[in-house]
Amino acid sequence: MKKMTTIAIVSIMAIAFFASCGGGSTVEHGVEINGIRWATRNVDTPGTFVRNPENAGGLFTWEQAQYACPEGWRMPTDAELETLVNTINEWTAMNRAYGRTFGTAPNQLFLPAAGSRSITNGAILNAGAVGNYWAGVARGAGSAWSMHITGTNSNMGSDARARYFSVRCVAE
Repeated sequence: MKKMTTIAIVSIMAIAFFASCGGGSTVEHGVEINGIRWATRNVDTPGTFVRNPENAGGLFTWEQAQYACPEGWRMPTDAELETLVNTINEWTAMNRAYGRTFGTAPNQLFLPAAGSRSITNGAILNAGAVGNYWAGVARGAGSAWSMHITGTNSNMGSDARARYFSVRCVAE
């Protein structure tokens, strides 16, 4: 009986340790591409990252996205997102999630094709086929810069700030 109690206590301690190390609110030091340190995961809820790089995370309006990055991280500028568009990137899958990988090993970044959320009914649109990522820079009244990824390319554009897109943070 004493042996089973000891095993149970050790198991609980191990689970607690690994949960605290790999939980949704932590991210390792990031990956550097073109002199910019990128978080390896999307934002989940404001102030937290998803558990795994292939997880889609939350979808935010541009205004919500301004406050989404955890402490020590911030939204990328349009120029920083543009550096990803201009680096080596390819459409791929990670653990059955489609998206684009940017950079070269060991400095690679996977951005899942999380789709977007409908402004009118809240439905998730084009998940697995398209990814949209906000830049922290406005572009005129009511619009802001964003990066779009698909199976054929990645590019920059501008979208209505009311749209719901993903957020990938950069180190401050």
